[in-house]
Amino acid sequence: MKNNVGLAVAIGALLLSVSTTTAQDSTPITTVGNWTIAYDSSIRGCFAVTSYNSGTILRFGYDGVDGNNPYYLMFGNPSWGSIEPGKDYELSLQLDRAAPWGVTAVGSMMGNLPVLILSGSNFDFLTEFTKKHLLTVHWGSRNIGGFSLKDTHRATAEISKCQLEIEDAITDPFASPPKEKPITRPSPKAADPFAI
Repeated sequence: MKNNVGLAVAIGALLLSVSTTTAQDSTPITTVGNWTIAYDSSIRGCFAVTSYNSGTILRFGYDGVDGNNPYYLMFGNPSWGSIEPGKDYELSLQLDRAAPWGVTAVGSMMGNLPVLILSGSNFDFLTEFTKKHLLTVHWGSRNIGGFSLKDTHRATAEISKCQLEIEDAITDPFASPPKEKPITRPSPKAADPFAI
């Protein structure tokens, strides 16, 4: 079961500490079950995040900056202080009772939160991830945890909707008013300010 009080605190902390971003970089959009859907302007991507009773936070989403690895999955827990930023961690991810996926995660810090980040372009994993009920994570022989994937299919639909809206706004120069005043040219009758 998820802890709703802890969920609010953990998600708030994660939204404020995403990567090297500032609080204004992450904007909550909506909720789907226990998932918060948000937009991270530092990576131009939408994501879903939730928290579990163990203190573990799970986030997955779209990285609009890294075209080679547009999808990511992230786990974090305040008690994982031995995670080394930049170090590779060979993990096994099992979705329900299916054969496990062998993946390499990279250690990082998000503010004070130690995290493991997996990024890639494997759409097959994302498709399976959204259809399953349980994600079990192992590091070597250690069971890191089992995490409910309830509502991931709906959360993924909201991420896609959010991302399409963001991409439309980014590619449509008329989607929002210009931030700067347009350059005005002097009329042909204007006097030359450098004339003597």
